[in-house]
Amino acid sequence: MSDFDLSSKVEHALQQTILLECGLSGVAVLTGTDDATKTVPNVVCACESIGPEQPYGSGNFPANAQVTVNSNADDTTLAVHRSRVAAVFDELRQDDVAATISANLAAFHCFGATCEGMGKENTENSYSDWIRLNLYCCASDIS
Repeated sequence: MSDFDLSSKVEHALQQTILLECGLSGVAVLTGTDDATKTVPNVVCACESIGPEQPYGSGNFPANAQVTVNSNADDTTLAVHRSRVAAVFDELRQDDVAATISANLAAFHCFGATCEGMGKENTENSYSDWIRLNLYCCASDIS
């Protein structure tokens, strides 16, 4: 990962936060650009976009991210899927989530995080719940 690959840093910071804070057992936690086989159940942390530098010259950028919890309905009950969703969503909606995300990855700092929405994309054989976050961050450790 390059020093200023902010998109990858956002994905890895979210991945590490979920791995370290959510206590999910038997669930793969992946980045959106992960080249690993995406086995289910999984949680995918994807940085969808990086906005313009704010303010100009600061090195600080807004990042839009989505974290998706996926389960196979054939081998996972809805109750188990909902407990996974609760663990992830509850962690990402904590008042101090920006500090937690910052602490879980070197050379990265998140100043603030807001929830931009949550939703479902369930099909007959799968459960898929997502949360969208707007992060204000930089690609260096300023602590």
